[in-house]
This record gives sequence, structure tokens and C-alpha cells, in this order.
Amino acid sequence: MYYIKSKNPQGKWYPRSVTQGKPVSTKTIAKKLAQISTVSEADARAVLSMLGEVMADYLAAGRSVKLDGLGSFRLAGYTGPGNKAVDSPDKVTSKMFAGVRMRFVPES
Repeated sequence: MYYIKSKNPQGKWYPRSVTQGKPVSTKTIAKKLAQISTVSEADARAVLSMLGEVMADYLAAGRSVKLDGLGSFRLAGYTGPGNKAVDSPDKVTSKMFAGVRMRFVPES
């Protein structure tokens, strides 16, 4: 990971991560996979393009997705600052969620 040294308003220093260059495309990943394996670039690209759709189906069904060597993905709802707790379980609804975020835990 690349980082730069930044100074906060209190005069303390800390590392701040930075991204180098443009994002690596699916095409570039597919080419690299084809170079280091026995699959063709077209096959690798086809699998990568469908990965998002397949993962979305499992995540929408409430499952987490673990990709060996990469990490785990799961959806996490959040209530936001305006939503308060309610007095009984009967009053808890999905409408209390302000949104959904993707959580990723990298494999170590």
C-alpha cells in the first residue's frame, strides 16, 4: 500500500493511504489471469463479468460471500443518526434502515 505523510490541524503527523494511477480494468485482470493460467483471456473475462451478478444474488439473499485468497463480502444495514430505538420488537421494521453498505474483510 502506498501512503503519504499528512499533518492534522493539531500539528500531529499520520500516514494517509493513496491510490496509484487509474483503476485496473476487468480486461487487464483477464489478460493477467490468462498469462498465468491455462484459461483464455475471453474465458477469464466472462467469469469476471458474471462474478458481480452471482455475488449480488447471494448477498441479496442474506448470505455472505468468501472468495479464497481475496476475502469476505457481506451487506450491512445502518440506521443513520435520525433513527431511534423503539420500545418493543413488534415496532422494529426494515424501514428503520437508512441504507445498506458493502463490508469487505480481506483475507490475511
